[in-house]
Amino acid sequence: MRNLILFTAFLLIPSFIFPQIKATIYEKGYPIVTEDEILFSYFVVEKIDFPMKIIGSEREEFCKTSSDYDIVAVSRNGSQTKFGEEFIVARNEGVLYHPHTGKKLGYLMRRIGIAKVKCLEEETFLAELKNCIYPVQKGDYLIPFEPKLAIIAENKGFEECPTPLPPTGTIVYLENGFNEVGLYDKVLIDLGEEDGVRVGTQLTIVQYINDKIPKINIGNLIVIEAQKNISVAKILSCRNPVRVGDLVEFKQ
Repeated sequence: MRNLILFTAFLLIPSFIFPQIKATIYEKGYPIVTEDEILFSYFVVEKIDFPMKIIGSEREEFCKTSSDYDIVAVSRNGSQTKFGEEFIVARNEGVLYHPHTGKKLGYLMRRIGIAKVKCLEEETFLAELKNCIYPVQKGDYLIPFEPKLAIIAENKGFEECPTPLPPTGTIVYLENGFNEVGLYDKVLIDLGEEDGVRVGTQLTIVQYINDKIPKINIGNLIVIEAQKNISVAKILSCRNPVRVGDLVEFKQ
């Protein structure tokens, strides 16, 4: 029996036979953010001008919302589509304002599911829903599907002592509109590609406590999607609850 176990191990684990073979899949990190976390996150637009909109569903007489495997009707408004094509279902979450300046940052959009074209009509088409993270409803939009890649990296953490430099950016929104968030939650920051932020950039979260402790590092986040002037980030570590208005700074 013992010999059989050893023989099986030799077959399943090459390093038993060839010790020089090493696992290299995650030698530079591990999937710190999954594809779905990026795919079903937020983005911000200056105006709402998506042509395709959900105008009805097969169950609308009984339920105002739809979910996986339900069929919805979509207005095309001149958009070119084809059978089997997949789109992202996106919802307008309202106007996003800067917590410190009050400046309008745009319209906050969230990707909430996928719709696959089933039947084509001249001005509309029918689509089947799948992978919905929230119930889909009339008025939600369809936007082009863009595959996302997982982010492989290491959590750089954060230094206990803050730097003397002023923080660079601000957290302007917390996932689901919560008052406080924590580990692995998503936030939006007012830094983007024009500020040198890229997907994978890690920044330190900074809080101002009081006059005696004016500045303290409380966490680390990683950017999972970067736009021109705003980005979505995932909290990788934190020692205090994170709030709207907390600051972020580049690592030294």
